[in-house]
Amino acid sequence: MADRKELTLSQLTALIKETIDLTFSEPVWVIAEISRATFRDHVYLDLVEKAEGSDTPIAQMRATIWRSYRRNVVEKFELLTGQAFSEGLKVLVNGYVSYHPRYGLSLDIRDIDPYYTLGDLYRRRQEVIHQLKEEGIFDMNRSLPLPLVIQRIAVISSETAAGYEDFVNHLEVNNYGIRFYHRLFKAYVQGEQAEQSIISALDEIFKVHEQFDVVVIIRGGGSKTDLSVFDSYELAANVAQFPLPVITGIGHTRDESVVDMVANLSLKTPTAVADFIVERASDFLGELGLLHSRLTKAVSYFITSQKLDLNNLYSTVREKAKGYLWSQRYSLEQINSKLYNATKLPLRQKQNLMLLRQRLLYAQRSFFDQRRRELQTTRDMILQKIKDRIDRDKNMLERLRLKIESNDPGLILSRGYSITLRNGKLLTSIQDLSQGDEIITVLKDGRAVSEVKKKIEE
Repeated sequence: MADRKELTLSQLTALIKETIDLTFSEPVWVIAEISRATFRDHVYLDLVEKAEGSDTPIAQMRATIWRSYRRNVVEKFELLTGQAFSEGLKVLVNGYVSYHPRYGLSLDIRDIDPYYTLGDLYRRRQEVIHQLKEEGIFDMNRSLPLPLVIQRIAVISSETAAGYEDFVNHLEVNNYGIRFYHRLFKAYVQGEQAEQSIISALDEIFKVHEQFDVVVIIRGGGSKTDLSVFDSYELAANVAQFPLPVITGIGHTRDESVVDMVANLSLKTPTAVADFIVERASDFLGELGLLHSRLTKAVSYFITSQKLDLNNLYSTVREKAKGYLWSQRYSLEQINSKLYNATKLPLRQKQNLMLLRQRLLYAQRSFFDQRRRELQTTRDMILQKIKDRIDRDKNMLERLRLKIESNDPGLILSRGYSITLRNGKLLTSIQDLSQGDEIITVLKDGRAVSEVKKKIEE
């Protein structure tokens, strides 16, 4: 075939390069997702575009950020977005399309628009929040009551994180001498493995969740830009549905992550979490101390008033006895006088006077014995009242302690009771339900999602 034009491979690649150089003489803005990122002196990327609603790539290209542009591109992006420049991010990059005869087609990235990625991250966050609310689990963990005193703490953190060390130090070295039990469930809190690692730690805690009051997820000392894991649906859904209150101290100052939103309580740093736990326990001890002081004052006042009543009674009895003695003494003197002058009286009258005198002496002894018994009975009664009051106050304190323990939701659930939620809120009346409503029943070992088929009012 005389008219067939044949090209060597180098001629073909040279022609392709010339065509691309002519066509793409100016930099272009490209929307893509980072599927792979390798950081050396230069940053080597694989960019992809996926089909709508699918993970299947419909286009793929290599890209490079040369060392001279790395600071302007990568560091600026992380500073402005608060996100690590990593796989999975959707980006709008500016660069030159280049073709090398040996290495093929690539994009030399010179700039990046961080605000495009922020908008995409915000959109994805809103989608996750919407999905959690649609499923009725967004408020589940936030609806759990925090214990009055948090003493048994399951901690999810990296063992080597500075934030974990700060948390433990603030918890153990407190000004009140309060002792806490805490157990570390190791997990990665940043990087590609973080999401599954934290979920695995939650699964481990769930197996022994009766042993703990709360779960604490803390992070500190790591990169401030590696927080996208806490916006993931899977992790947020696990936290939202966990049967123990979850407290987060992820250590960042930007907008709340989705995990922060669904957690029972969100604080900025690990040390803030530790300080909250210590202060909550201290406040409870303060309330107990105040109650003890009030009871002590009440008992002291009661004893003082009873002593005063006893003294008044003693004074009254003494005055009455004194009056009675004076009257009896006068009667005896009269009888003695008559007996002294009784020589001229008949024998019968003498005998009557002697008998009267004996009766008066016996009456005196009986009176004193009766008054002594009455005083002893009154004293015993007052002492018994004091003892009864102290026992009653002790019983009241014991009932208060039992009431505090009985309010533990985990204990209530373990007795066979359940908690029913509708739209993330506690359900207490059949009047709040309609046919077709979706409800969530919280049991001691999990949750059940149900649909209301029929209402039966009683």
